[in-house]
Amino acid sequence: MKLHSPQFEGELKRAIRETIRGSPALKQEYRRAKKYRKHLKLLWLSRLAFSIALAGAVWQIERRTGHLSAAAAVIGFYLLVMLYFRIQNLRTQLFRSVDLLALTFLPVTIDQIFRRQIQKYFQGSLYLLADLLLALGTLAAAAGLSAWEWPAVIFYALVAWLNLLGLAGYCIFRVPLLPFQLLTTFSFFLSVAFIYAFKFAGPPVISFVDHYASELNLLLPTAWPLASLNLLDSGREWWSLALCLPVAVIIGSLKGSIISLRGKMVYQELIVREAHDLLPRSAKQSAAGPDASRHLGPTEIEEILASGSFLEQPGFPLKYFPERRLWAWLTPREKALAEFVYPTGVVIGANWKTMATVVLAACVLVPLGGLVNLTTEFSLLGIEGFFVLCLIAVAVFNHGRAFAPRWGSGVSVPTYAYFGVGYRELNCFFFKHTVIQLPFLAATFIFLGGFTAFCIQLPVVPGLVIGFKAAGLIFAARFAIVSFAFSGGTNDSSRFRLSSFLLILAAAIMGFAIFGLGLISLVLPPSALSFVFWVGAMLLAWLFHWSYGWFYRHARFDLTRVVGQ
Repeated sequence: MKLHSPQFEGELKRAIRETIRGSPALKQEYRRAKKYRKHLKLLWLSRLAFSIALAGAVWQIERRTGHLSAAAAVIGFYLLVMLYFRIQNLRTQLFRSVDLLALTFLPVTIDQIFRRQIQKYFQGSLYLLADLLLALGTLAAAAGLSAWEWPAVIFYALVAWLNLLGLAGYCIFRVPLLPFQLLTTFSFFLSVAFIYAFKFAGPPVISFVDHYASELNLLLPTAWPLASLNLLDSGREWWSLALCLPVAVIIGSLKGSIISLRGKMVYQELIVREAHDLLPRSAKQSAAGPDASRHLGPTEIEEILASGSFLEQPGFPLKYFPERRLWAWLTPREKALAEFVYPTGVVIGANWKTMATVVLAACVLVPLGGLVNLTTEFSLLGIEGFFVLCLIAVAVFNHGRAFAPRWGSGVSVPTYAYFGVGYRELNCFFFKHTVIQLPFLAATFIFLGGFTAFCIQLPVVPGLVIGFKAAGLIFAARFAIVSFAFSGGTNDSSRFRLSSFLLILAAAIMGFAIFGLGLISLVLPPSALSFVFWVGAMLLAWLFHWSYGWFYRHARFDLTRVVGQ
């Protein structure tokens, strides 16, 4: 799609080239842009390497199992992970793209802007079609399919690609509140964990996928178009053809989802509701009633000033025991810090109450699923694990508004920088916030470790030990996550420079080392060596936290992020 005529674009490009040639500063900026294009070429090469790796994995699965349905299940898992990424990309293109603000100032309609953004989304999805063609082509070659069956493979790839796009459009329109970003992060780390532990976990996982390939193809919506692949290799699973109906419905809903998303793409001035009065406790008690949310008048304000009650801290309703213990532990300055990090109040007890509800529900549903079959039991265990991780992210890793970006005058500044709060002070508050939750965290994971081991018929004691280690690793991960949160709001890695490359490389190596040591400590049987790896992972997380703090305190980083860099 072209927003202007080709003649106008040609004249504009010629004028831009002449302007750049006449300005040394613009020439320097142009050279930076050319370096960025070179990095994009490297990105495409890395993407091609990833596609080849996927094809190699499919080849190995077919060689080890000899079943097309097992390879289809693996491709379905891959498409499920990619589905989360495509949903995030679609949401970004339509509602969060940096181009949208500039496009709204051009003499173009909203329909033209929407068509441009949706075309960018579809063009960015073409690499998935290339992945499917390469993976299914490799699968067909490994299975020795005849020449007349190769067009069917191309058809399968096209249908699977359209099915994924239809699912992405449906999810972002019908269930926009699902934590897709969290699902994306969880899927990424799960994939990295599997690669790390492939030597130990690879054979049993491949055996499980081969044994339950039909059930997995039925459970995964992204695998529905590929469920009938086994029919090309003299398969007998004719029931898989019934999945063509929901696939056709999903693909048919793509056009309707695009039309509905167009209706949501409305640009208007964002009007923030007027904030309520922040009252001291005594004034809150006197103002309690149906008009408690109204603004105070001059006389009431004068009474608060005369009584000196305005010097009281607003405070929060401390309903549960963990909040009360945390509030008693905090210093007066940390209490003021808590009010801007969590404007609506610190919430701890309610989160763990929800966690207890999920765990109790799992204790009832998972054994009932085991009475049906093993697949149902494992599926319920996986769903339970997903909800537990989501609640852990909300309860333990919630930073509130501390690192939310504030844009102004062409730069982005994290919220904490406006309040004169440093790395050490904010970390001290988050440390206390996590320590208060440590008993609940340890009890939950120890119980879940033993419960999971009991359900899959393994010794309970090693499961309890693994749960204890997992709780310790999550506690230590808070140090590294806070450091990454600080780094995400600085300008230290926004440009392509040697120092930025070394910084990102060092952080990546440290992060994967922490993750690898922690994973090895969980995979190894309970022994002195496994505890050495466990302690090493926690010490490495603290070392990363401390080293980043040293650079931060010596003013090595800029707390602003310039737009477009």
